[in-house]
Amino acid sequence: MKKVFILISIVSLFSLPACKKDRNEENVIKVSIAFDETDKNQKISIHSDSVRAFINWTTNSRIRMINSDAKTDILLRYVGKNELNIASFEIPEENNLANGLYAGMYPVTAKPSTRFTIPDYYTIHSQSGEMDNYLIDNLLIYTKTPYNHGIDPYAVFRPAMTVLELPLKTDSGTIIIDTITLYANGVIGNGAFIKSATLPGIFNNDTNLTNITYTDSIRYVFQQPLLIGTTPVSVKLLIWSNKACTLSHYSISINGDRYLKYYAKNINTSSAFSNAKYYKIRTLNIPQPVKGDFYQGGYVVHTAIAKNVTHCYIAAMADLPGTYSWGSTSSQTGTSTIFGTGKTNTDFMFTLSAAPAAQACTSYVVKQYTDWFLPSIDEMDTLYQALRNNPGALTINDKYWSSSEVSKNQAYYYIIDKKGSPKKGNEQRANKAFLVRPMRKF
Repeated sequence: MKKVFILISIVSLFSLPACKKDRNEENVIKVSIAFDETDKNQKISIHSDSVRAFINWTTNSRIRMINSDAKTDILLRYVGKNELNIASFEIPEENNLANGLYAGMYPVTAKPSTRFTIPDYYTIHSQSGEMDNYLIDNLLIYTKTPYNHGIDPYAVFRPAMTVLELPLKTDSGTIIIDTITLYANGVIGNGAFIKSATLPGIFNNDTNLTNITYTDSIRYVFQQPLLIGTTPVSVKLLIWSNKACTLSHYSISINGDRYLKYYAKNINTSSAFSNAKYYKIRTLNIPQPVKGDFYQGGYVVHTAIAKNVTHCYIAAMADLPGTYSWGSTSSQTGTSTIFGTGKTNTDFMFTLSAAPAAQACTSYVVKQYTDWFLPSIDEMDTLYQALRNNPGALTINDKYWSSSEVSKNQAYYYIIDKKGSPKKGNEQRANKAFLVRPMRKF
C-alpha cells in the first residue's frame, strides 16, 4: 500500500496561505499550530528543531486522527524531518486515511468527547537536554474544528495549554531545587487551573470543554534535584489555564508549599494566563540558604561555599517519635565529638550488635532524602544555636542522644535545661532511651 505522510510545519493561523494544493501534495497533510493571538514571545510549536521546539519529535512520537464515528482511529508515527524543519508523520501500511472529516489529537491519550486529566504533579527530568521532555508527553493540542482530508490545505491544531518559562539563577554557589509549585491567589469563582475535563467532540460544532474540575495549584517535581548556579537555567511550567478565572495574582514557591517554603515570588497580574500563549518572566535570582531556612527536607543549621558549590547541614524539622537507646556495650567504636563527624560516627555505630538511635535516623525518609544520620555532640550544639528561635527548636528539658561515645558503656547526650541553657552530659548507652533528631549534609 502506498504510504501517506503528514508534514508538520510551524505556521500561525493568521498567516495560513489560501493557495490551491499542487498535484504532488495530494498525499501530504500539513499541520499548523495556530495561536489565539499574535505575540513575538509565543514559542509553543511543533517541529523537529530541538533548539527551538517545545515538542521535539522522536521516533516514539504519535498523533491521533479519528473520524466522527470513530471507525477510523489511526496513530500516525514520526519518521523524520526534511531541510525545511518539517516533521513527517507516516500512516502505518495496514491503515488507510480516506477523504473526509477527522479530529486530530495530541498526545494520543486524548480523544474527542473523553476525559483528559493532568497528573497530580508533573515529573521533570533535571538532566541536561531532558527538562522539556515532560512537555512532549503532556502538552494538549487538538483540531478545534474538523480537518477535511482531501480538501483542507492544513489540519489546524490549537494548543489547549500554555507554558510559563522561569529562568533561575543564584549570585554565588549553587541552589538545589526539588519542587516548584505554582499558586493562584485571590481566586473568585472556579479555580485558576483546569485539573480535568471532557474534551470537545470536535464534530457538529462541539468545541467546548465540559464537566470541568479545577485546582488553584500545580506542582512540578524534579526526578533528581535540579542544580542551579550563576548561569540562568530555564524551567518551563506547563499550565492548563482557566482563562475565564478572576484572581489577584499568581505566586511561585520553590522547595516547599504555600506556607512552608524556601523561596517565593509573586507574579503580579490580575488576568488569568491565556492558553496557547507563551509566557516568560524575568530571571529569578534565588538567594543562598541561611540558618533557619527550610531547605532540602529540613532546616538549615550550617552553610559553606567551596569551589563555588554550596554545602549545607540540614536538621530534620522535628524529633523522631519515641525514644531510643544508643546501642550495645560490646565495644568502643571510635566515634568523635567534633563537628562534621556525625555521618562517620553513625556508620561506626552500625558495627555494634544493636544501634537503635542510629537505625532510627538512617531509616528516616523525607521526600527523596534518605541520607540522614545521628549528629555528633558538636553538631547537636550547632543545631541548637541555629534553631533556638525556630519552630524546629529542640524540646526543652529533654535529652537527645548524639553519635559521640564516651566509652564502650557511655555516650554523650545533649539537653536544653528549663532556663533555656544548652548542656551536654553522658549516660549509659545501652539502657537509657532518649530523643533523636536526624541530620543530613551535602
